[in-house]
Amino acid sequence: MTRQDIETQRSAIMQAALLHVPFDGWGETALLRGAADAGFDAATARRLFPQGATDLIACHSHDADRRMLAELATLDLDSMKIRMKIATAVRVRLEQNVAHREAVRRALSMLALPQNSALAMRLLYRTVDAMWHAAGDTATDHNFYTKRGLLGGVYSATLLCWLNDNSDGFFGDLDLSGPAYRRGHAYSQGFGRDRKAGRPPSGSVPAIASFCAAGMIDFATQPDRYRHWTLKFDGPVAELILNVDEDGGLKPGYALKLNSYDLGVDIELYDAVQRLRFEHPEVGAVLITSAQDRVFCAGANIAMLGGASHAEKVNFCKFTNETRLGIEDASEYSGQRYIAAIAGTAAGGGYEMALAADHIILVDDGSSAVSLPEVPMLGVLPGTGGVDPSGRQTARAA
Repeated sequence: MTRQDIETQRSAIMQAALLHVPFDGWGETALLRGAADAGFDAATARRLFPQGATDLIACHSHDADRRMLAELATLDLDSMKIRMKIATAVRVRLEQNVAHREAVRRALSMLALPQNSALAMRLLYRTVDAMWHAAGDTATDHNFYTKRGLLGGVYSATLLCWLNDNSDGFFGDLDLSGPAYRRGHAYSQGFGRDRKAGRPPSGSVPAIASFCAAGMIDFATQPDRYRHWTLKFDGPVAELILNVDEDGGLKPGYALKLNSYDLGVDIELYDAVQRLRFEHPEVGAVLITSAQDRVFCAGANIAMLGGASHAEKVNFCKFTNETRLGIEDASEYSGQRYIAAIAGTAAGGGYEMALAADHIILVDDGSSAVSLPEVPMLGVLPGTGGVDPSGRQTARAA
């Protein structure tokens, strides 16, 4: 069997496996199902992909590079300026995977693991190197490296934006002649001047950071930056007050009404719980309340979930669940008792937040209530741990 035959078989299995990756991930299950769909047995699949998931991801990346170069060869790149050549290459590379966006997202998650960092860098280098060669680059001096380093940042940032963009006009808005590219280009020119003058390179961190920051969620916060929570102290008692900023969502397109939450609200809650546990061990009781009239928390924002991808929903539920478990850990292992004081409605994830506390105090005013409406109305189980604590938690009327 020739090398070409092997690559043809690998490509056929990989293309078939792509249809299973959104449901099964980049693992043996998707590999074997793809092999069966392509007409190969399990032994052949394991022989062609001995490293399993990482070999499958590398095959997908190499195949995408080949298809990108084949399409670029049909275009009149010689009539374009260099920026337009690179923009076209980036556009073609992303457009190839429009139907497999979820597979790409899962591949990035796997490549982000420390043990896969070397593979991630090799695949990124191969892609941007192919783009520069297609654009006609013949550099052999330091520009060879700076061009690929800068394009690696540009391509990575654009890829992250693409994965988080659900609009129809993303490719129409793709423009590498904007200020971020100009800053990077200025850095590249400045690098040469600094090198000739014997100076260390200037401006590199801001230029490259401007590329890589796009589309990323910042999990670092602190109490004076909270938009949705207020943390107060009164001796050994702390109070966490929920007052969600309706216009403070992580993404545009939805309003956080009725103290509903998105990932940004929970990032602040997680930060507060960890700070209380490890920075304020003198605190023995934490009271969770709401600053809004007749509502405690309406749970996860429905509009936010409606516009989220499957992976975003899964990771949102994972993070929210871990935050609730953090409250339980603080109680069990650090002796900080959480009390949820509910004056109003606590529904869905809002009730699950209260259930993570040691005690629930429900105001007896004839209108305050708790519920898990997703169970009878949608026929689904609570997504952030509400099933287990609801069996052991007792609400007290006050």
